[in-house]
Amino acid sequence: MTAPAPQYPGTSGQTRRYVPVRDAEAGLSADIVELIMADHRRIRRLCSAVYDAARPGGQPGPDWMLGHVWQRLADLLVAHTQAEEQTCYASMPGAARRAALRAADRMRDPLTDHEDIRKLIGEASLHPVGSAPWWHAVSTVIEVSTEHHEREERDILPRYVKGLALSRRKELGRQWCAFMAAWKRDATLTPIRQIP
Repeated sequence: MTAPAPQYPGTSGQTRRYVPVRDAEAGLSADIVELIMADHRRIRRLCSAVYDAARPGGQPGPDWMLGHVWQRLADLLVAHTQAEEQTCYASMPGAARRAALRAADRMRDPLTDHEDIRKLIGEASLHPVGSAPWWHAVSTVIEVSTEHHEREERDILPRYVKGLALSRRKELGRQWCAFMAAWKRDATLTPIRQIP
């Protein structure tokens, strides 16, 4: 089930987009791995959109589009990391969790990545959109999250899938959908600041 998406400033009222509605039946049978991979694809698209929305030539002034795209990416990253921790990692038995989280010697702990991503998002929120410190934090978020998702898809998810029955993956998918539908932006993260 879908409903009309909210309209954002500067968008044509004639463009009609749809977003999932809470408790939609489609989410009831979704596999957790499919949901995680779908989020990864959305995150990649939004990472690209941040760079696409940057003002050419470094023109000064507020850039609401860049701030808007960044806010969507930041919100999705925070929700995604929290959903993984609440549904995936929390559901794994201790030995399986340790094996999945440390799938290879070269791999960082994914929970550390999640914490770093959220910390960098908070740091970016302290600076005006488009400023040098903001770009530093944002580009670091994009780099860390991209590397994290690549490692997750290569090393963690294949082991995760192997250890779970399809019925359990679908149950975790329902939990994921419920978490994402109920998720609210973390109040500790301040909203984006525009360059005056």
